Amino acid sequence: MKKGLIVVIVVIILQFVESYVITPRIQSKMLKVKSFFVLIAVLVLGKSLGIIGMVISIPILAILHVFYEQIFLKKSV
Repeated sequence: MKKGLIVVIVVIILQFVESYVITPRIQSKMLKVKSFFVLIAVLVLGKSLGIIGMVISIPILAILHVFYEQIFLKKSV
């Protein structure tokens, strides 16, 4: 019984670290956006739109980032 509880606790901790630390960092490096913005986008759209919001949050963030670079920083893609 104790071993099963320890396994469940370890899995929960690993899932938390993967979801809130590793995944935003990897996605931010791919999009060249700070991981804070990735995390906020996933949390806000996930809270408002559920699973669909979490799925579409990163593509929407990427589109907004490209618009920001083109309009305000005058960079070409």
